Amino acid sequence: MNDSSGADLRSRSIEADADAEVQGEFSERRELLVSFLWLFIPVSIVLAGIFYAFSNQTQKYELQTALIREEAALSNASQLTSLIFVQKLSDLFVLAEGEVLRSYLHEGNLKNWVRVAREFSLFARRKPKYMQIRFLDDQGMELIRINNIGGEQEIVPRAQLQDKGARYYFRESFELDQGQIYISPLDLNVEKGVIEQPIRPTIRFATPVVDGYGEKRGVLIINYDPQELLQRIEDIFISRLGQAVMLNSDGYWLLGKPEEELWGFMYGREETFKDDYPDVWHAMESSDKGSFFSDQGLFVFQKTYPMDMSKQGTLENIEFSQLDSPGERQAGQRHWIFVTHVSKDKIEELTLKRLVVAAITYLLLFFVTALISLFFARNSVQKKLAYR
Repeated sequence: MNDSSGADLRSRSIEADADAEVQGEFSERRELLVSFLWLFIPVSIVLAGIFYAFSNQTQKYELQTALIREEAALSNASQLTSLIFVQKLSDLFVLAEGEVLRSYLHEGNLKNWVRVAREFSLFARRKPKYMQIRFLDDQGMELIRINNIGGEQEIVPRAQLQDKGARYYFRESFELDQGQIYISPLDLNVEKGVIEQPIRPTIRFATPVVDGYGEKRGVLIINYDPQELLQRIEDIFISRLGQAVMLNSDGYWLLGKPEEELWGFMYGREETFKDDYPDVWHAMESSDKGSFFSDQGLFVFQKTYPMDMSKQGTLENIEFSQLDSPGERQAGQRHWIFVTHVSKDKIEELTLKRLVVAAITYLLLFFVTALISLFFARNSVQKKLAYR
């Protein structure tokens, strides 16, 4: 009987010890969990808040970054245009104010005509981007003309010279005073009323020519081939995030579209940027540069004024037209518009890439935080147990 009672006591003691051990392990785990959560939850909340704030700012950041990049590209294109034009205008005055041409104005004999033609021809040889150099009289009749074709200079015989009195560039340039400059719109070269084939984009630089008595005798015109300028602008455009185009002041495409969509104004076509993006065009009308965000994405634009180089701040000691006459006022409104369009899909793509990187970083930090919290929680619980 005594043996049976002793066995029962020992059994109960073992069970009590086992229960105490289980309760101790449960208590230890609970303390470990509480300590872990006490450390982990606050840090996780902070990390989640940072990630939430970052995700909200990511699209704004991408928009701002795209805006800065696109503005820089458009500014580079505008500055390049200014630099090229400075060089051409300097050449224009060298020829218009030369003594050889002045002598021809006073004595228009064959000898002086040949001297001027040779001087113009030599100048064209040194400047292969000049397609034509011409001197027109006060009625618009060509008196001297040099053609620059494939690097070969041709002095056009007098019998083949043309009357350009009806062309807009002669009328508008002849209205100017001495020392003033006319720069034509960028268009396609026309010969005998027909667009030259293959097409030849052309910019005409012109200035009135006066004799020694100050009397206006005609106009000197240089036809500049802007293909190199357009190519350099296109190279700038290639590196952009979005699609970049170059427009004239009426919204016709000059660059950045398939060839069949360019030069619409020369062929009587009405498709323009204004038709495709009326809201953006309306926003561009009231400012020389800026940006516009719509459901179609980000549009960044900058206007450059070939007719008004004072806006560029690059030329000195040259008197420009004050736009007094109707022709000058009309010409002064001409400008080119550089526009880049970063689509909404492109912005979302860039935003998503940044968010994916941020999410991976957040998950890694989350995992590291969990490990560190577990380490400190376990260390804390072990210290408490050691004191008991």
